[in-house]
Amino acid sequence: MAVLWRALSVSWVAFAMAQEQCDERICGRNNGASYRGCQTKTKSGRTCQGWEVQSPHTHSRTASRYPGFGLSSNYCRNPDGEPTIWCFTTDPEKTWEFCEVKKHCDETISTSDKGASYRGCQTKTKSGRHCQAWASQAPHTHGVTPHRYQGAGLVGSYCRNPDGEPTIWCFTTDPEKQWELCGSNPGGDDQSGGGGGDSSGGGFGRRSGKNGWVDDHNYFRSLHKAGEVTWDNDLEKKAIDHAKLIKRKGGLFHSDSYNDWPPSGENLAMGYGSSCSAAHRDGGPKLYDGGYDQHCAMASWYGEYYLWKGRGDWQTVAGLGHFTALVWKGIDTIGCASNGNYHVCEYGSTQCRAKNKQYGGSECWNSHPSHLPNFNMGQCSGGKCVQGLFNLSTGLEEILEEEPVAGAAGMLAMGTGVTMLLAGAVLVVRRLRAHSPVTDGGDQELLCTSPATGLEA
Repeated sequence: MAVLWRALSVSWVAFAMAQEQCDERICGRNNGASYRGCQTKTKSGRTCQGWEVQSPHTHSRTASRYPGFGLSSNYCRNPDGEPTIWCFTTDPEKTWEFCEVKKHCDETISTSDKGASYRGCQTKTKSGRHCQAWASQAPHTHGVTPHRYQGAGLVGSYCRNPDGEPTIWCFTTDPEKQWELCGSNPGGDDQSGGGGGDSSGGGFGRRSGKNGWVDDHNYFRSLHKAGEVTWDNDLEKKAIDHAKLIKRKGGLFHSDSYNDWPPSGENLAMGYGSSCSAAHRDGGPKLYDGGYDQHCAMASWYGEYYLWKGRGDWQTVAGLGHFTALVWKGIDTIGCASNGNYHVCEYGSTQCRAKNKQYGGSECWNSHPSHLPNFNMGQCSGGKCVQGLFNLSTGLEEILEEEPVAGAAGMLAMGTGVTMLLAGAVLVVRRLRAHSPVTDGGDQELLCTSPATGLEA
C-alpha cells in the first residue's frame, strides 16, 4: 500500500504542476495560500528546498499532507497560514524563510547557465508556436517531465532549459514541430527539433526516428562514460529487414546478426498499450512517461541497470544483456528500426567491416573491449567494457533510488523470450544468446549473461 500511495501522490503532483501558472499575485485575504508563482528564492537570496525533498531539512509540509496548496518543485508557497509565502531553504543553517513578493515575472535569461535558472512566463517559441505543457504527452511524447527533472521549473507550458540546450525551449503544440528554442539564444544558433530543421540532439525522449535513436543511446551512454555512437545505414537495413520479419511472424526471435554482414549485437522489443512504465521485474524505476514507442523500448532496455546499479561485477548479475549492449564501450555505430510495436537495434563498429570473415574477423571481436557487445566478458575488468554511473548531474541516481512504480509485475517465462508486464503496457524484450569466439586467452563465453532462474531465452 505504501508503494501504491507513493505512486498516486507522484501522479497527483504531476497533475497539479500541469495546472499551475506563474501568477505572481498574492491575495491579501489568504496571505498567499493561493499563490502559484515561480519564486524559488527567499528574501535573503537563499535557494528554496524542494517540498518533496527531506534534505538538508526534514519536514512534514509535503504535497500528500497538504494537497491543494501547490507544493511542487521548490516554489515559495504558504500551506499553513504564515503571514506570507515562504519555503524551506537549502542552507543547512537556515531551516525556512519568507520569500519576497514580486509583482511581475522575471524574464531575465542568464547566459552563465544558458537559462537553466529562468522562471519567466514565456509560452511561445521564437517562431511564434505555442508551447506544449511539460506534463502533457500530446501531441509529442517525451521524457522531459516534471517528475524526472525536479527543480527545473517545469510547470505549465513555460519555456525552460532543464537539459543544457543553448537557451530556454519547449515542446510545441504543432504536431509537425517537436520542439523549438524560445527567447534569446546566447549562442546565436537557431536550433530546433522536428520539422523545419535539425538539432544537435540533447537528451532522451526528445526526438523520434533515426535522430531519436542516436540521441537516446548517446544520452544513456554518456552516463556510463561510453563514447558516442553514429548511425550506420547497413545496420539500419538489417534492423528494418528483421523488424518486418518478426512483425509478420508475430513473435520475437533473433536474426543471425553476428554472422550477417556487418556483424552486430541485437536488441529486440515488442509491446502494446498506451502507457509506458518501463519497469523491471524486480521493481525498477520509471524512466519514461510516454506511450509505447521507441523511447519506451530504450527505457526498458536501459532499465536493466536497476538490477546491478554499479555494485560489484556486472558479469555476475543475470539479465543485463540489453543494458550492456546499449552502453558497451567497444561499439561506435548503431542502426535501428520500428515496425508497428516491434523494435530492433543493431550494435556494431567501424572496425567490423571485413567481409567473408566469421564475426567480422579478429580485428572486430578480439579487442579489449570487443567491438561486438557482450563478447569476451572475462576481459572486461575495471570498467573496460561496461562502467557504472559516473555523471549524476541528470538526477538519474535519485530516480534509480525510488521505490518501484505501482503495478510493475515480474517477468514471466516464455518460449521465445522474456515478458515484462508493465502498468498500462506489455513489453517483450529479447537479446541474442550465442557462443563467442575463443579469445587468445582461450576462454569461451556466452554472449549474454544467463537468464534468471526458470526463464528461457
